[in-house]
Amino acid sequence: MIPYDGENLRGEPQDFRIPRTGDRDLAFRGWLLSHAEERSAAPGVTHGVDIDLYLTIRLRLVGHLCRWLLREAEGLSEDHRVAAHDSAAELIEWLKQENAGRLDAPSKRAWVRACQVWPGLKREAVERVD
Repeated sequence: MIPYDGENLRGEPQDFRIPRTGDRDLAFRGWLLSHAEERSAAPGVTHGVDIDLYLTIRLRLVGHLCRWLLREAEGLSEDHRVAAHDSAAELIEWLKQENAGRLDAPSKRAWVRACQVWPGLKREAVERVD
């Protein structure tokens, strides 16, 4: 569990229901900590990724990664990956696993923003070595 309470979060917690491809949707009560996205387009096709990071009222971290593809002739296809984590290290590892073992630009932006928004993650913004 994350060793910090929910203080300094703005507003009341909200109810979220996030779709998962190939599994039941994930529902929880909490706060959206950050959102990041990346888009790319070519003639006839647009694709992108959206990443949302949340904190539940029980202080679990939730990561939501949606990769999508929009083709003129075929419409929209989406792949939603969602997972709840008990620690910042678990969430970072999940974000890396979802992107070939590394944090890509939108994942890193989402992580940095989450660490800025919630003081419980502040010291997790960087990896420290002594």
